[in-house]
Amino acid sequence: MFFQIHMENERKNKKIIWVGIGIAILAVLLASFFVVKGYIASSYLQKGVEYFLKDDFTNARLYLKKSVELNQRLPEAYFYLGQISIAVETDGGIVYYLPEADYANAVTYYEKALEYGIEKKDTDTHRRTLNNLGFSYRQIGEYEKGDAVYLKKIELFPDLSFNARYFVAVDYFERFNKPQDAIDLLLPAFDSRDGQERYYYRGYSLLSQLFYFLKDYDNAWKYSELALRASNGKVDRFIYIVRGVRAIIYGYKKDFTSAEAELEKISKLSNPKDGANCIFATALLEGGDPVRAVMRAEGALGVEGDLRFACLFVFAEGNAKLGNKSEADNFMRSYLKETDEMPEHTIFILRNRDDFKRALGR
Repeated sequence: MFFQIHMENERKNKKIIWVGIGIAILAVLLASFFVVKGYIASSYLQKGVEYFLKDDFTNARLYLKKSVELNQRLPEAYFYLGQISIAVETDGGIVYYLPEADYANAVTYYEKALEYGIEKKDTDTHRRTLNNLGFSYRQIGEYEKGDAVYLKKIELFPDLSFNARYFVAVDYFERFNKPQDAIDLLLPAFDSRDGQERYYYRGYSLLSQLFYFLKDYDNAWKYSELALRASNGKVDRFIYIVRGVRAIIYGYKKDFTSAEAELEKISKLSNPKDGANCIFATALLEGGDPVRAVMRAEGALGVEGDLRFACLFVFAEGNAKLGNKSEADNFMRSYLKETDEMPEHTIFILRNRDDFKRALGR
């Protein structure tokens, strides 16, 4: 009996030993499989980057996607897939940041790159990931998410964040009603090491508007001067805005001749007449001449966008100053009704809406 028990135990022990050996072999095989799988994934990543650097995005995309199919924790692969998404192949070659780029996909890839630790791989790639993710969010209309990413970039790379500072300041001006925050954020942008001087005039143009909004006419004028100097003779909407600010400041000083001269300098732009009339009407109103302001605004309401609202504002404020309460109230109601339909409001429109609501007892 003892002998039988002993033999049975020995058979069990041998079985346990063989099971242990089997598990050990399986573990080795699995480990080898994952090592090989990881090696293949890294090889695909390297091949994908090589194709990317040759602007062969078809093969780059193919190998980069293969790499993350084998190992999803490859942040560099997602970064390069994001780069491919924001690139457009044109007859003149690869162009980045065009409106028709696939920004929705870019957001997905850049978010994955961050999720899997791109910051641990390479500082410059981390910076570029944040920059391009912020821009991609803007392009799909997710401005708050884009600003959050940009603010993180500013926190981590304060002297390498010209675009981040500019775009967040634009949003604070155009959407989120934070004029002083926009100024505080934008002023250091011009000392950024990644700033491109050919775009400085856009930042200066925005600062001239912000200071004008705060009725700091000296600084508004200062940054309008800087914008004109930095523009190198360009005539576009940013310079149109600068000339408009300068015209209104001239109006405030009652120098209406100089105000008109400023507006004549932007006559190269499309449909300048009605827009210039609305701006000059605002200059006349600032200069204390509501009669001429209302007269100048007449016939210019066909203009579209913010300049139309400038004309409506002149009609409302001008008639109020002239004691024409019924007319003023009608234009205030029109202003509120039309701006109600807008998805976003600049700091100027928000202030005017608040003023008109108070005036109408709303």
